Amino acid sequence: MLEVGRRRLKDAGVLDRCRLVQGHASDVADTDFDAAVNLLVAHFIKADERPAFYRAIHDRLKPGGCLLSAEISAALDAPEFPTMLENWKQVQRLMGASDESLAQLEGMLRTTLGVVSPADTEALWRGAGFPLAVPFFQTFIVQGWYALRPIEKDNSPELFSGGHSVHMSALSALKQTTVRR
Repeated sequence: MLEVGRRRLKDAGVLDRCRLVQGHASDVADTDFDAAVNLLVAHFIKADERPAFYRAIHDRLKPGGCLLSAEISAALDAPEFPTMLENWKQVQRLMGASDESLAQLEGMLRTTLGVVSPADTEALWRGAGFPLAVPFFQTFIVQGWYALRPIEKDNSPELFSGGHSVHMSALSALKQTTVRR
């Protein structure tokens, strides 16, 4: 995946402004990242380790830095989950999944992966220091959010004085700026 990202950044002409990091966020010493992109990673982190995972990302973003994340997230005990699971199985089947792997899918979501509900994900983000996780994407059981690290002003966090428009500006800036300047 990192090579795909590197190629796409190069094709977009912004690779020289980006730093791609493979490894654990907690192993990165830098604390001045403009953005962190976390695509289809978080559900591989056990639920009890997830608070530290999100906190490590938060702590490496500079104030105003953006976290963009998409992960498998579902309320596994919700009444709609069986239908969502069947839909997800159809997608997996179209992608070539075997009948055996499809039969194991629910167990994998419940025990092997660290799947948590969208509400729990948003609570984890708040606990890590992101006061507002904004949903921007959902397809079947994959959901995406973004959030900005608050800017400290006079020892109190200032939530994006421009409100939602600042969030949209931050997302637009991701196209124009870098993962790390």
